[in-house]
Amino acid sequence: MNARRSEEKFSRGVEALKGLAILGIVFYHYFRRETGVENQFQWYFGRLPSHPQEWGYLGTSLFFILSGWALTQSSGDSVVEPWGFYSRRLRRILPLYHLSLLVFFFGFLFLTTQNLGHLVAEFSLKAVFLQNFSAETIFSYNSSWWFLGTLVYLYAVYPWLHRRFLKQPDIALVFCLFLGFFLSHFLALPKVAGWNPFLAMGGFPFVKLGEFGFGIWVARVGTRSERKWLVVTAALFALGLLGLKLPSFYPWHPIGLMAPLFLVAAWIPPFGLERLGAYSYGLFLFHRPLIDPWLRWLRLWGVPESAWLAPLAFTILLLLFTVPLEMMVNHVFRRRQQRGES
Repeated sequence: MNARRSEEKFSRGVEALKGLAILGIVFYHYFRRETGVENQFQWYFGRLPSHPQEWGYLGTSLFFILSGWALTQSSGDSVVEPWGFYSRRLRRILPLYHLSLLVFFFGFLFLTTQNLGHLVAEFSLKAVFLQNFSAETIFSYNSSWWFLGTLVYLYAVYPWLHRRFLKQPDIALVFCLFLGFFLSHFLALPKVAGWNPFLAMGGFPFVKLGEFGFGIWVARVGTRSERKWLVVTAALFALGLLGLKLPSFYPWHPIGLMAPLFLVAAWIPPFGLERLGAYSYGLFLFHRPLIDPWLRWLRLWGVPESAWLAPLAFTILLLLFTVPLEMMVNHVFRRRQQRGES
């Protein structure tokens, strides 16, 4: 009974972490648009962030960890059948993602002076998750969509990864951590970075394999051996601190700084973060392009642009739109799925 309560508490804490991650991402994007500060730390081994909101980009690394954990938690000890897994994952992410593509395609078409051919070309790439491979499309129109372009490729290798973690979880974790580390450095080489500089720190599909693999490892080993989990987390945290100071260790810093949060998930006070985490996907998909019109409205009416209250108000208003929309989409497609299965 206590074990069950502990698992439920940890699962609620994971939802709270999702809420914390999406708040960090929204505040990060909001701060960049409001101030015009182009902090390139996470892409170019540059300076440390000087404002609290600038650290919000770490929320994406936390999402990758949580994704690996959630998939493995639901898969259990069974071998994952690839095609069934792909079908379930795509049914989960595609409807709302493609709806957001349609909303912003027509929004940019009718409310801005965009070329139709250019819009069609770029949004077509985004529809099939190919936006990450071009420096022109990875962040165009909605910079949040790069995350989906990275995540679906991790989904593609997940059935194979899950088998490796079932057999040799510790070796599989080391493989994920070092492959992500190697790719970050390889993609940061001048000749490669000159083609697309954003691949090195997340744009390339498997750069975030370390975060994703760590989430899988926690579900397989960490929650069953808290001492080992603590040791691995401490080691990652130490590497993360090194990554803040030494460029050669830079790729360790996102996972190193986020791993301790995952360790203490069961003790995180909800404060509404659990509910926010449950609907973080819709907020993630829609928030970024709507920041600019919100800021224009604030300036038009002379409303003070508080560093914390204004983005919080923006988040609350956006939730009033995205939560019902996500609930409706989930309801429609789950109902279709049930009818198809019957």
